[in-house]
Amino acid sequence: MKIKNFGHKYTLPLEEYYMLRDLHGPDALAALAFAEFCETRINGVKDIRSVQLPPYDANTDHRRLMGWERRDEGCVGNDGNDVQLVYFPAEDVLLAVEKLDLEYITRLKQEGNLLEIEPNLERDFEKYQEPESSEHRYHTHQAEIMELLQQARNEVEEFGEELSEAERKVRVEAGPRQTVGRVCAL
Repeated sequence: MKIKNFGHKYTLPLEEYYMLRDLHGPDALAALAFAEFCETRINGVKDIRSVQLPPYDANTDHRRLMGWERRDEGCVGNDGNDVQLVYFPAEDVLLAVEKLDLEYITRLKQEGNLLEIEPNLERDFEKYQEPESSEHRYHTHQAEIMELLQQARNEVEEFGEELSEAERKVRVEAGPRQTVGRVCAL
């Protein structure tokens, strides 16, 4: 699962940056970096335009230009021809994305393929929680997501496979399986 929230980079040639800046203002590159963040961070969405996130806000969303040197004639990228912006989302954006994570994991659990599609989910969260990580942040819905993961594991233990919502209802209505022994006479 994609959990990385910080440090999403958007790079474009210096000439394109100047053109964007002149046409759309200084926050044009930041808005593109925000769009890149949305496309690379959000899990399980086929059409990113269908996702409702708080819009990019130059006052709350943080961004940092990378590799720039100030010169009399303007700004130059670190290799002379590229400009790179690193995007750090505001708290409202993080909360919205973390809610989408919960919806994604819940959908996978209902479909019965959470463990198949996200086999490293617990490890991803552990890595995200390491204090040495620049990403160190407690995911708002981590407890709920870990509960869904444990339910999926319990189903595999009990039924031999993870069940979809429909399969779970059928198995619950049928009750526990009873084995009938056969006696063979020789």
